[in-house]
Amino acid sequence: MNALQAIAPSGVHLDADFQVVSTPSGCDVFIESRSGRTRGGLARNPDYERLLELVLKRAGGLDAELIGAWVESEYTAHLSEEQRLLNAEAYPYPIDLRSVADFRQLRVMLSRPQGGIGRRPGARGPGNRNKRLKISFKTPVQWSLDDLTGAFTAGNIPGLELAISAALSSASVSAVRTAGLVRIQAVLSRYESASPTIQQRVSRYIERGPIGDLVKAANGHRCQVCIGLGTNGEGFRKRDGIPYVEAHHVVQVSSGAAGVLRAENVITLCPGHHRELHYGALVVVVDLVDRFEVTVERGTVIVPKPRDLLNTAQ
Repeated sequence: MNALQAIAPSGVHLDADFQVVSTPSGCDVFIESRSGRTRGGLARNPDYERLLELVLKRAGGLDAELIGAWVESEYTAHLSEEQRLLNAEAYPYPIDLRSVADFRQLRVMLSRPQGGIGRRPGARGPGNRNKRLKISFKTPVQWSLDDLTGAFTAGNIPGLELAISAALSSASVSAVRTAGLVRIQAVLSRYESASPTIQQRVSRYIERGPIGDLVKAANGHRCQVCIGLGTNGEGFRKRDGIPYVEAHHVVQVSSGAAGVLRAENVITLCPGHHRELHYGALVVVVDLVDRFEVTVERGTVIVPKPRDLLNTAQ
């Protein structure tokens, strides 16, 4: 089994390994144990708790039932399955994860009994509550291993894109299209009356300075790529009458590199081309001495670098 790691909804990469195995009734997820920092080494799987909670949530997104969770380590291999089972106190198995309101509480209830499983009699302390686990889920749909991997690592909804395509197809109604409609309806129903989750996070703001506004003015508040493609580059007008345009730093400001805030690193773009430069599949930007060569889906254009900003601003 290949080790996987998950990306949280915030975009943070969780440092904790796990594996997914498809089963006839759904899937098993194996979460590797956590350990503290050792002499000369780093902590192992420090995001264990966050991963466990995220796996439970994402299984709920698959409309799954939690059939059982067991400590699955070499130190407990001599114990029976019943002795290794984690009893989640207020949540008797099977647990319908769609009805769970507090996944943190469920995670804590699955973590608490781990410390006593496989411990020597008379051992002190609560024991390790971050052991290697096997978690079994039953799902209403038999998803492929790729679908399950995408669901647990990135939060993808398996089959949704295919379901939408099938449902919107002009082809005659088929079993595939019907299944797609059922899947879409299940997703719509789940979020019909759901309240958004509110989380508090500490974030950082990168100060970009006023150079972008000066470059916008120097370019007449127009998209330089649109101009290169043969249009006037002017977008909609804001309430103050000035055309809307966005400043794009070719070398990303988040890199923290010296000189990224200088005018020669800024080009002005309409929202569409700005998004294309960030996400487009065919984008190439070549940084030359006095210009950029920008390739987008519609072609390659020359974007001159700004020069006499002082006179422009006067």
